[in-house]
This record gives sequence, structure tokens and C-alpha cells, in this order.
Amino acid sequence: MGISLTAWGGSQFFNIVFAVLILVIPFLKVDQQKAVFTTSIFVAFYLIVAAISPRPGAALILSPAGIALLGSLAFAILANVIRHYSHAFEYVNILKNTVIGLFFGAIVILSLGLLSEVSGRYLTVIMPFRRSGVPLVESVAEHFVPTGAQFFQEYLILLPFAVFGAMQLLNKRDISSVFVLVLAASGFYISGSFSRLMIFSSIAIALLAAVGFITVTSSIFRPLLTGIGKQATGKSETRTGLKIMYSLFMIVVLCFPVITPSYGYSWVLSADIPTSISNSGSTYRGHDPSFLEALTWLEGSTPEDSIVAAWWDYGYWITVMGNRTSLADNATINGTRISVLGQMFMSPEEESLEILDSLDADYVLIFLAGTKTANQQFGDLYLLGGGGDESKKQWFIRIGGFEDAEFMEPDGFSPNDNFWENSFLGRLMPFTWELAVDAENNVYQEYEFNPERTNLYAYNMKYPADGNGPLRLAFASSSLQPDAPPGRFSGVLIYEIVKD
Repeated sequence: MGISLTAWGGSQFFNIVFAVLILVIPFLKVDQQKAVFTTSIFVAFYLIVAAISPRPGAALILSPAGIALLGSLAFAILANVIRHYSHAFEYVNILKNTVIGLFFGAIVILSLGLLSEVSGRYLTVIMPFRRSGVPLVESVAEHFVPTGAQFFQEYLILLPFAVFGAMQLLNKRDISSVFVLVLAASGFYISGSFSRLMIFSSIAIALLAAVGFITVTSSIFRPLLTGIGKQATGKSETRTGLKIMYSLFMIVVLCFPVITPSYGYSWVLSADIPTSISNSGSTYRGHDPSFLEALTWLEGSTPEDSIVAAWWDYGYWITVMGNRTSLADNATINGTRISVLGQMFMSPEEESLEILDSLDADYVLIFLAGTKTANQQFGDLYLLGGGGDESKKQWFIRIGGFEDAEFMEPDGFSPNDNFWENSFLGRLMPFTWELAVDAENNVYQEYEFNPERTNLYAYNMKYPADGNGPLRLAFASSSLQPDAPPGRFSGVLIYEIVKD
């Protein structure tokens, strides 16, 4: 457990599990002295291993996570002492009052802001109904709040078994059952804050559903007893029909979500979604080498000390695969830097260049996606939207400190004239508005926003490779070349900053 903290901060989830479990132990009918001894060893080794590692280091001991473990252990030790010096009927009441006191004490600590060192993301996990309202946090897809439909979609078949398994464990009340219940309850609670944390609810569902499935299956396949007393014998032949029906039913039920779409995706289709780098981070299914080609070019065709200005989504790729310095990365720790990048992309050209100069940037990278069509009358036309920066501009705007209405139409997606004329991102995107069409294929060549119309754009590179600056196109993916064939495109543009 201590080693896991060195790799992923999400491992602190298990701090909650073990802290709650240790708090519950004094209420269970177990050997309290043995339980206190083993938990003391566990907590000690857990904190020591984590403390001697560079990350998280010794600060973990006095962090809220460390204090929670030490506090629960202190409560277990105190409960063991109380057990020796109090009557049996007083013991439980004293423990209950102590737990209530600790609960209200925790509320006071949270209310007074004494846990201010806890980041907004961790506080949101602890209190799922408390949303930070910070655009940077909200812009991360993994931070979206999962809905009931998502839980139902992911765990449809397993939910009945999980509920039945939880009921079985509640009846047992031994330490193993309590551990699974605490793990499950904590997993469901935590996963209610961020969609990426649904991985913890999957642990809960897997354990509870396994218990429920084994209980049901064993009861059906258990031989019937005939006879009286010691003469009772097990005969399974009388239940052969039931066993066959149950087996066939379970095969069909477990195969159902594999072959049948649920909210648009079956389990097979969901598992078939490519990794981000494989499809260049677009919303298109399938392999797209555009970003891999761009990163290969970046590593082989730019100076080793080059600094690349790009949105944080591509930071790790630029650093690891492009082997170049990125001004922001996917850790999103430096919110101030990301805010500055948002300002840079959405400010007028002159102000943006000043920001880039202050950041010592050498290149600017953007990623675009959409669909290209060939029209006999109007030539090549582009429909923008497919998971690139054209689809993320609302976060550039909000994180940069601007208002949506400054750069987007009322639909919250379509860029307005101010975006194309007065934002640096609009200048970096090699497109200009050409025409709009409606559902009846009527063409409108004078711009007027209408949510019922589809805007189409013409190719217009504002910073060509042979230009005089202030930027020059250094790299363009094949799908973003003017002579690229019609169809879906997702490509990278890298501009070199022309310096005096």
C-alpha cells in the first residue's frame, strides 16, 4: 500500500477504507487485542514505506490521510482500554458517543478550513456534492460527474448480484465481510465525484457481485439431502433440470451486454475504443497517426532545447514522445500557467506574442479535427468539430478569464466573427467562414448566425511556411494539407515563432 502511493495519488482511496475499517473493529466480535496489534503493524509499515519514498514523503504522516489512519488507530487502542475498565453494557454506549464526537469534530475542522492544504480535487472527492467551480477542473473529462445512467450502463447485469451479495455480507458481520462492505461503500461514495474514479466502484461491484453469484450458484448446485439425521444423503439428480436452466440463463445474461448495445455501446464496442494517442486524441474511432507523426517530426527537426506552447492535453506527449519541453502538461498542477496559455490563445495577436515571448516559447502547436468535403460549385469546404482545439475553445476562453459570448455564438460552440478576427487561436486555425447550409440544402453566403444552419469553412493559411512572420508554418499533418482528399481529418499544426 505504501509503495502504491509513490505511483498514483488515487491510492489514497485505501486510506479511507482502512481508516473506516479500523474505526469499526471495536464494534465487532473479534479478538480486540490481536486486531489492535495487527492494525498497528499495518499502519506503521504503511506510513513508513510511504514516508521514506520521495513521493509522497514524510509529509504524508501529518497530512489528513495520515492523521485519519493514526486517529482511527488511536480510537481502536482507546476502545481496547475502555473494554478492560468498563462494564459490557457501558462499552458500546461509550464508543458510540466517542464516534459521534469525532464526527462533529471533523465537521468543525472542515468548516473552519483547517484542511486547507487539501487540494480542491481531493476535497471534491471527500465531499462529492461540493464542486470547485474552477474551469480548469471542470475542463478535464475525467472530472465529469458520473450519472446514474453511467452506473447502470457499466454494471447493468452485475447490479442484482451485487445487491444480493451485500445483503449476505451484512448477515455475516465478520471482519472479512465488514472489510468488503466498507470497501464497497467507500468505492461507491468516492466514484460519485469524478468519472475517472468509477474504477473504485468497479472494485466494489466485482467483490459484491462475486459474493452474490457464488451464494446463488452454490445454493442451486448444492445436492439435496434425503433421509433423516445421519442417514441423510446428497442427491443432485432431482435438480438436474434446474441446474441446466440456471446455467443457460446465466450464459445468456452474461453475454447480453457483450453483443447488445447499451446507450450506443456494447461492452465489446466500449473496449474497442482506441487509446488517445492512437487516434490522435480525436473523437473518431480508428487509428490516426497524425499526432505520432508530428511528435516524430518535433523530436527530429527542432533544437533539443526548444519550448513548445500547446494546450495542456498534449503536454505529456510532447515531453515524453516528442522529447521537448512543454509549457503545460496533463498533471494540471500549475493552474496559473494553464490560465496564461488560455489568455495567449484567446488574446489578439500582438498580446499573444508578448505572452509567448515572456514564456520563452519557440513553437506553437494546435490540433484540429473535422470533415472535409469537395463541392463542384464552392470547392473544398470544411466542417469543424471532432475533438480538436476547435472543440475545446470554450475551455480556452473560460480558463483564460474571458466570457463565452466574446468568442462564441449563443449555441456555445460556433465561433463568432470576433473569434476569427481578434483571437490568436482564430489566426492559428487555417480556415475562414465560407457559407452555411440548412437542412433543405439552402446556401447562405452572408454570415448570420442561425442554430438551424451548418457553418462551412474554406482553407486559408494565415501563417504560411514562406511567410515573413511573426509565425511560420513548420509542420502540418497530411490531412491538413490543402491537397488532402475529402473525408474526416484530424491533424497537427506546428508553427515556429519568428524571433529577431
